[in-house]
Amino acid sequence: MKKLIYMLVVAIFMLTGCVIEKRHISPQSKDYIICNFGELPLELDMPEVDTNNYEGIYTCLFEGLLHMNRDREITEGLAEEWTISDDGLEYSFSLREDAKWNDGTPISADDFIVFFKYILSAKAEDPMASELFPIAGAEDYYKGKINFKDVGIKAVDKNKLEIKLAYEYPQLLEVLCEPRYTLRKSVSKLRLWKDMYKEILYSGPFVIENIDNKGISLTKNENYWKKDYVTDEKFLIITDKSKEEALAELESDKLDILWNPPINEIERVVSSDNAIIINSKDSLVLSFNPKLAATESAIRLRKKIICAIDVDQLRKEGLKEFNPKKYGLFKVIKLYDSIEEDGADNKNSDGDDKEKKTLTLLAEKDDLNKRICKELSKQLKEKAGITLNIKLLADEQLKEEVSTGNYDMLLQRFKGNFGEEYIEKNRKEYLVYPLFKASDVILKNNYIEGIEIDAFDNIVLNKVYQE
Repeated sequence: MKKLIYMLVVAIFMLTGCVIEKRHISPQSKDYIICNFGELPLELDMPEVDTNNYEGIYTCLFEGLLHMNRDREITEGLAEEWTISDDGLEYSFSLREDAKWNDGTPISADDFIVFFKYILSAKAEDPMASELFPIAGAEDYYKGKINFKDVGIKAVDKNKLEIKLAYEYPQLLEVLCEPRYTLRKSVSKLRLWKDMYKEILYSGPFVIENIDNKGISLTKNENYWKKDYVTDEKFLIITDKSKEEALAELESDKLDILWNPPINEIERVVSSDNAIIINSKDSLVLSFNPKLAATESAIRLRKKIICAIDVDQLRKEGLKEFNPKKYGLFKVIKLYDSIEEDGADNKNSDGDDKEKKTLTLLAEKDDLNKRICKELSKQLKEKAGITLNIKLLADEQLKEEVSTGNYDMLLQRFKGNFGEEYIEKNRKEYLVYPLFKASDVILKNNYIEGIEIDAFDNIVLNKVYQE
């Protein structure tokens, strides 16, 4: 009898153990939380501003002076304290004594000097460099007029960094929280990060442990100053699956976190308790080719196109799978109301003999852009008599095509502040027509906990764990 009871207990234990393993751990990579964040940056020296590539990888691997959470509260990073002078022109940052690179080398103020010297140089090709131009001398250095020693960024001692401004700039602390200003070094290695990941120094909560045909594996940085508050989980980031394949793997517990599932499944999954909706600060924008001459007829054509586009209808029909009205997604950007009225007389005009009737529209190849382009094509054909030649291209192909200048319009996603700056800079010549704010959907399995989203719409992995 005792033997029979013992066998029953063992059997029950084995069965429940199997159930837990099947539910909570991927049988293929049980040591990792498996994530699909879409395409990752090609290089890590400078985040791009006009691509869908996931930039959260920067905040996983590197850390800046400060952090900003989803509520836009600024908290400590590599700087444990900071002060601002009464006139708002001098900022002093005290670096923490325990700030280290992943190899154990102390992080110093001189590391930030080297970093900013590169970031502010023209060779860094930082499209957001103007964010730092309020720093004394920064713009002149960027333009090659002065040396970096004359810029208002100084290392007072090994743990103290000072930044002096040419004029008040209350946004400085928020700007320094952006992923592009996380501390990193060795540009040549960062540009070839997938080949040289073992030689890169990491200042953030994770390091790249390995890259192979399975994906990119991240593990805790044991020399990170806040390592005791970082999950012990390892993460495997995969990029070689289509969104359809990724969703199927999520639903069979072979994937744990998915960034933006396939659009044709959005309606089914968006109401799930395991869906996280992000109303992004990024902008979806229709840009006109800036290389084409801004002649009177070209500007008239741009206005005609702007007048022909019904953004509310574009959102309703092109993005109907998201049910944007119900979930408050893809909020329309109203910019040209008065300009549309000024150009309304062009709406039904036949135009002059030189006006183009067929235009080339470029966009990155994904389901969202495909739907938007389809609805744009329909509207422009019906309301303006314009035929669109739509080219949906992979990221690298798109960049090559744009560089040739052989296109008329470009549908693109601009990152946060850059989008706002670009729109304001180019609105006068009607070079840009903002459509709506971007939205993203994250799906997770129900045993994944601790996901947070930062101020820049990136997933924070620091506290993520398997229940």
